[in-house]
Amino acid sequence: MTCFDRMTDAALDAEIERLAREIAVYEDSYDAEYQNKNDVEREFNQGMIKKPMEDTIASWTRAMDERRRRMGFWIAP
Repeated sequence: MTCFDRMTDAALDAEIERLAREIAVYEDSYDAEYQNKNDVEREFNQGMIKKPMEDTIASWTRAMDERRRRMGFWIAP
């Protein structure tokens, strides 16, 4: 059971859109670090961005799984 189970369809769709925008911000920040000439600082900053980005992607994946389940397209892994 996830927090997405209790959401209405509209709230779930809004949360999926919010998570997608959040992922895009993390990706932009991560990619922007390639402009940093200091290798150590770049790797540190990318490491700090990577974990929350991965957590957000995992939340987005769970939300999409719930959406698919509600639509009847759920295929067990």
